[in-house]
Amino acid sequence: MRGISSFGMFLFCLALYAQDIDVYIDTRDGEVYKTVQIGEQLWMADNLKFSSEDSRAIYSKSTMLSEVFGKLYCWEMALEVCPDGWHLPSDEEWLTLADHLGGEDVAGGKMKEISKYWNSLDEESNNESGFSALPGGFLEDPKDTSYPYMGEMGFFWSSKEKSRSEAWFRYVKYDGNLLKAGNGDKVFGMSVRCLKD
Repeated sequence: MRGISSFGMFLFCLALYAQDIDVYIDTRDGEVYKTVQIGEQLWMADNLKFSSEDSRAIYSKSTMLSEVFGKLYCWEMALEVCPDGWHLPSDEEWLTLADHLGGEDVAGGKMKEISKYWNSLDEESNNESGFSALPGGFLEDPKDTSYPYMGEMGFFWSSKEKSRSEAWFRYVKYDGNLLKAGNGDKVFGMSVRCLKD
């Protein structure tokens, strides 16, 4: 009886945070993305995988890792790479997501996919939202192949600029529940999650 109650609670939480999971097909390359409705926002529930021939897309080449984690884009390319009808979320839109999930202090735990790709996960992580964040790490340089923090953290660009050389991003970490804001060099390669216009 206790197991049924716990399962029922899980279904209730899933329905509360992710009412509608569907798919979107990118007409540019036929790539299929899960989508998830979280509050009033419709998010892609996968990291973007679009390859561009644009010279600024220095992190978007196909690799075995990109099949799992999506591609990593410099900030300028991230601003433009979402398909028509979608966009790179602003920091305010990331905050709206966090608020819907209970605030920045707990949202991250509700966004992390439970999978083997995390080196480890704290017990409170549950992906209740259906956002399915993965720990793709980031790249500091296009010639770098070490992917700092892969397996530990997922980094996602926002459209908010900090300075001529830096922009804001959000990240989740394996050992906490935060959806934290940070800023970094625009040439860094980070994941892109597209938000419906």
